[in-house]
Amino acid sequence: MLVIFVVPSEGMYMQLLKPSDEGLRRAAIILRSGGLVAFPTETVYGLGALASDAAAVHKVFLVKRRPTSSPLTLHVSGFEMASKYASFTNPDSMRLAERYWPGPLTIILPKKGVLPYEVTAGRRALGVRWPAHPVAESLIGMVGDPLVAPSANVSGRPPPLTPTDVIDELDDRIDAVIDGGETPYGIESTVVDLTSKPYRVLRPGLITVEELEQFLGTRFVKSYSMTPSNVERYILSKKIVFLKCSSGADPEKVISWVDMLHRERVLLVALSENAMKYREIGLEVRVLGSRRDPQGVGREIFKLLREVEKTVKEYVVIEPLPEGGLWEAINYRLIKASSQVVEVC
Repeated sequence: MLVIFVVPSEGMYMQLLKPSDEGLRRAAIILRSGGLVAFPTETVYGLGALASDAAAVHKVFLVKRRPTSSPLTLHVSGFEMASKYASFTNPDSMRLAERYWPGPLTIILPKKGVLPYEVTAGRRALGVRWPAHPVAESLIGMVGDPLVAPSANVSGRPPPLTPTDVIDELDDRIDAVIDGGETPYGIESTVVDLTSKPYRVLRPGLITVEELEQFLGTRFVKSYSMTPSNVERYILSKKIVFLKCSSGADPEKVISWVDMLHRERVLLVALSENAMKYREIGLEVRVLGSRRDPQGVGREIFKLLREVEKTVKEYVVIEPLPEGGLWEAINYRLIKASSQVVEVC
């Protein structure tokens, strides 16, 4: 039997729904009918589809242009829902879930129960997350079943933080977006794999590796790259150069490097502590925030990546940022966006 999956075409009406009871009910009906709905989480906007509906899940891959070999995370609204599809027999998995859920932590666990092949790409493990956002929790609760909800963007593009970002990114190829305003954090969840020891961190996020190790009293292996990768890299139109130095930014060295590219061709991205020094010599500067507020800087990352494509400058140069803790997640995402990483110390 030939099965044809139809993706909503451009020009199709996309509903912008309010996060009211009525708006959430309409969104739940769309999802239960096999449609796609973007909704806010505490991290970024997710592109939701009913996880048990193979055709709906397949549409997520088509709309995002995501490789079907890349598994999706199950989004739930409670331990009972999660335990229907994932095994928590490892005591550490329950400890992490009880400590950090609902919240920005995705846990890879042994799969149980029946899900479409597309969700796990045939793997025996499953990523599960309970998002800590009232709209996400209410929506999943109204649907009554888990959703897959990867970021609501074309793969390789920066994740969306607002409904406007979703509309600009996906146009009218999905059925609805719930307007929950700007997401609170702006950095994706931390992803940990507990299916074997040593445990692995697959993606750094708001919950740091150091915090996880301290809480469980065990070591985590960092299974992600802090160098540019053509496989993982965000697809951006600008040449982004990430300057790296373990001792932090030395403005004189940064200026020397910018001068090699010619100042008039560069937009410099910097922390507030050094911004004035750069502006005094005529550089155009985009301020990310303060080194004292990494969470605030984190909220700016994906805004920045969407903004840089609109700049007339040929190059975007990012000054060295602090390392460790939440800065690991910030550096990781900026490196993913970069064409080149240069050690400057």
